[in-house]
Formats: sequence, C-alpha cells, structure tokens
Amino acid sequence: MDRLPDDALLEVLKRLDVADLLACRLVCKRLAALALHPDAWRHRHVVESGCLCPTLRLAPCLARLEVKVRSRRLTLKGRCTQEYATTCCAAAQLHLTVEDYSEEDAALIIRRQGLLGRLKRLEVTWRDSSIALDDSVLLTAVASTSGLHVLRVRLRFMPSNKTDMSILTKNLLSIAVPCSIREFECGGPGGPGTIEPFVNYVLERHAAALETVDLLPDWCWTWGRNSSVSTSTAAQLAGLPKLRSLACHLFPEVTACKTLRFLKLGLLKGSGLVQGLFRHVEQLQEVALSMVYTELSQSDVLSETILALTGSHLKSLMVAYETTDAAPVAHNDRWSQALLSVLPLLPALQDLAVSWPTDQLLRGINPITSPALRRLILSCPERTGACPQALVHTGAVRDLFSANPSVCVGVRPPCPGVCNCMECVGVGSLEEYYDYMYDVVSLSLM
Repeated sequence: MDRLPDDALLEVLKRLDVADLLACRLVCKRLAALALHPDAWRHRHVVESGCLCPTLRLAPCLARLEVKVRSRRLTLKGRCTQEYATTCCAAAQLHLTVEDYSEEDAALIIRRQGLLGRLKRLEVTWRDSSIALDDSVLLTAVASTSGLHVLRVRLRFMPSNKTDMSILTKNLLSIAVPCSIREFECGGPGGPGTIEPFVNYVLERHAAALETVDLLPDWCWTWGRNSSVSTSTAAQLAGLPKLRSLACHLFPEVTACKTLRFLKLGLLKGSGLVQGLFRHVEQLQEVALSMVYTELSQSDVLSETILALTGSHLKSLMVAYETTDAAPVAHNDRWSQALLSVLPLLPALQDLAVSWPTDQLLRGINPITSPALRRLILSCPERTGACPQALVHTGAVRDLFSANPSVCVGVRPPCPGVCNCMECVGVGSLEEYYDYMYDVVSLSLM
C-alpha cells in the first residue's frame, strides 16, 4: 500500500461509507490523514438517522446534510446540539425539517453553516406550528445567511390566525447580505402572504440575481388557492430584471416580466386579468395553468386564460386542475373547446399535458390543428379516484393514436396496481399493463 499514491487511495476512500471511513483513522497515520481529506467527503450526502456527533466533529465538509430538528424536550438532553453549534464540517447543501419547539436549534444550525462559508443551498421544511411567525428567529436566521444560490422555505402548517408582521419587518430591515440567491421557493397552506415581509425581503435584497421564483409549489398550490399575490409582492416580482421562471397566482403586473420563459399560474375564482396577458411576454416558451374547481358556478377563468394564449410562441403547455368531485361536464366542454380553438394558433407547440381530457379534445388533436406536437400527457386528478389507465382503452385515445402516428402519448400518474376498475382487471397485472402500453405506443410510432 505504501507504493500507492494518495490520489489512488482517496479514490478508494471515496467509496467507503461514513462508518468505515472514520474507522480508517485507526489503521495508520497516513490513512488517518487521508480519511479526513476534503476530497473524501465533499461528495457525501449525510442524512441524520442517529447521532451524527462523530461526523460533525471530524468531517471537513459535505455535499448535503439533512437534519430533522426535534425539540430538546423530546430528545436526550438535546443530543448533538452542541456539535451542530461548534462543528467545522461545512455543507454545500443544508436541508432542515423543523419540528415543534425546535426553532432556536434550527436557527443555530443555519447560522453555524452560514459562518463556515460553503453553504449554497438551504431548504427549510417547517412543521413547527407552536411559534409566532411575527417574531421568528428562524426566518431571521435564514434571511441573514449570505452566499446562498438556492433558498426553499416550506410551511407545512396553517397559521392559527393573522398576526402582526411589524416585528419581523423591523428585524429584516436591519439585515444586509450580498445579493446572491438565484432560485427562491416559498409556500404553504396560507400562501406566501403568510410570511409576506420575508418574501418581499428576499425579492428586494436579491433582485439582481433572481432567475427562478416559485410561490406556488406543486405540493401546496391547492391549499393556498385563496391566497392571491399582494400588491407589494407583485411590484417586487415585476421589477426582477433576470427573472426566467415564475410560479404564482395570477396578478396584473405579470405582463411587466419581459424576460420570462416559463410561467405557472394558479387561477383564482373571478380573476378577470387575462385579457392580452401573453402578448406582452414575448420570450415566453412554457406555460402551466392550474385551477381548483369546487362548484359549477366557478368563473370561467380557465377558458379565458387559454384563449389569451392566441398568437404566442409557446413550445410547452400544461392545463391541470384539482376537484373534490367529478369535474362539471359543462365546464370541461368549455375549456376543451377553448383549447381546440387555440391549438392551430400555436404553431410551435411541441408538448401538451391536460387533465380530464374530453373525447372532443382528443379527437380534435391532429397534424392539422397541432402540426408541431410531439408529446401528449394525459392525467386524472388523484383525489377523484379515477384510474388514468382507463384513458388508454377509450375509443377517443385509439382515434388519437391513428390520427397522430408521430406523437408520443403518456399517462400520468400510472395505475398503482391495486385498482379494480374494468380496464385494470382486463389487462391483468401492472407488469402486463406496462407491456401493453409499450406495444400501444410502439405501434403508434411505426
């Protein structure tokens, strides 16, 4: 082994798990030094599944550190808390899940990693409903972290009532960090307005660098459907000079975002803001429209928004919605007709994804109405209990395959394999279903 160069030994050490790597320190002085070399650690993703004290005490760096921060009341005397506060192990990515009564410990971990200077990506999933959002130590610590490129804050609880945010606003005004964040995600059951001062601080402080802003994450957009973008937040979004990707509820100032290429809109009841919307965003290439239906009397804003796509240069379009019951047939027909009328006016459209596709829509898609279409994704909202696989067996889909031999058609999500609908029982096992789907798609491409 003495003849092996350090580089070769490091390649071997990189492939050991953490416990074996630390054990190599006991073999000899040379391996002890190499076992703590940054090259042996900088690629590692460490997830807390027990006591991390040895790793925090000895490792020089990590690619990603995932920690579930629990209350000291629920753990053995705040196990590892001191190590997190004094560690020299610098992580490039930090993912914290914050449980009840653990906000201060989470803030301590963030501050320490920020001081070490290697942190570029910070994700905080917040389950602590016991604290007051108006005076949050955690939000202040997140805002104070400099050098970040990606920031994601997820609230997994619904605040009990609307609180006065003046204290949080005052705390944020005293924070000055260099502009660095390029990707920002923030959401929760109450929408971004729940922590509006924090959202506005990030948008203002990092305006020159932000390229991606998501205030409507996939996991929470249905929860926050009644939370529109505030006037102050809309003004901040409209002023971002490098913004390329935006997901949020529809607001009038979105037309001022001239650099947008991807736009995901949560459509609210009675929005009425779509007239001429997409004509002003000339670089827009991808659009995703999402809406929740709860009653037949919902505003027809989805159809209006689809019609507003006329004349745009879109390459990708997704139309999706959630519903507590089966979607109203009349409403489906209206937005399907709107989409069919717009498709011939979208000559560059290559990818199309739709929920609850009607037979009229499926039979209306052909090389004349969609000459550039290459991929079509069909889906059913999961909460309805409808089987997406059943779509493949309809006559409308067979007609779709016949009319579009060059279009790849997919179904999302796939059947979980426990469905008892007629189509699933007829096909057999899930494995047989995938074999069947492969044959169907292959025939359509021949």
